[in-house]
Amino acid sequence: MKIREYVDNDELDVINLINKCFDKRYDSISKADNIDGLVLEIDNKVIGYMNITYNIDIISNKKYALFNYICIDEEYAGRGFGKDLVNYGINKCIEKNINYIRLTSKNKRIKAINMYEKLGFIKIDTNVFERVIV
Repeated sequence: MKIREYVDNDELDVINLINKCFDKRYDSISKADNIDGLVLEIDNKVIGYMNITYNIDIISNKKYALFNYICIDEEYAGRGFGKDLVNYGINKCIEKNINYIRLTSKNKRIKAINMYEKLGFIKIDTNVFERVIV
């Protein structure tokens, strides 16, 4: 098992994994200076992915990270790979002196929610809203 930075050659494998994990139909991955992609692979096969978006709260002036698209190929689920990937992300945030991390998860992802709680994440009183513009 190896966790490493996302590279352009991973795009097709990662898109296929995200589409499978989240039942979505994405066709590309955006790049930005404040985003790190992490890939988990076994025997050169991409079986996990997450990205980290780094931000600054302009009121508190604290640095925070958003963990997004945390997914493990269902064939490899339940073996601790998700935990390994998230812990890797947490350690990256510690290295970057991030003050706190946020993530979202749908209520139906009970195993993922349990894992996040075991890793020290707490559910905060919030609702997520979205307005699609385009």
